[in-house]
Amino acid sequence: MARTLFLIGFMASGKSSLGKKLAKHFAMDFIDLDKEIEQAESKSINALFEDHDEDYFRELESKVLRSMKLENKIVATGGGTPIFHHNMAFMKEKGAVAYMVVPTEIIIGRLRQNKEERPLVRKLSDEDLTTYVEKTLEQRKIIYSKADILIPHTKSFSLLKMELGFLLN
Repeated sequence: MARTLFLIGFMASGKSSLGKKLAKHFAMDFIDLDKEIEQAESKSINALFEDHDEDYFRELESKVLRSMKLENKIVATGGGTPIFHHNMAFMKEKGAVAYMVVPTEIIIGRLRQNKEERPLVRKLSDEDLTTYVEKTLEQRKIIYSKADILIPHTKSFSLLKMELGFLLN
C-alpha cells in the first residue's frame, strides 16, 4: 500500500485544493510541488519562466521532485510534471498516482480567471488559450491515463476518501 499520493492533471484541475483536503483527512503532509520549486530557487514560477525556458524549468521540477522526502505525503504536481523526465514512472515507483479528470471547458474557464499566475498561458488570447488547452490536454492524456486511479471532477469527497483509503492504508 502506498503512503504517498501524487495528484496529477492539467493546470487548474484543482490538485492543490483537493490535496490539502485529503492530507487533512488522512493525517498526511501536503506538498505543492510548485511551492517547493519556488522555495528551492527563491523565485516565483513566473520569474523562473521569465529568466529561463521551459526546458530549464522541467529539469528543475524533476530534480526537486526527486529530492523531496516523500513518505506519508500528498503531493500536488504541476500539470506537466508527469510528462517530462520519466516523472510518471518515478511517481508510480514511489507511491500511488491519481489523475484528476476535469472537462476541458471547466479548465479553460478557470484559467481565464487566473491566467496571470500561469506562465505557459498568461499571454494567450481567449481563443489561443482554448486551442492550447485542447491540444495540450489531448497530448497529455496518454501519460495521465497511466495513473493508478482516475478522479472524475464530479466524484463526491466522501466517496473519494473511501476509495483512496484503500490505496493509502
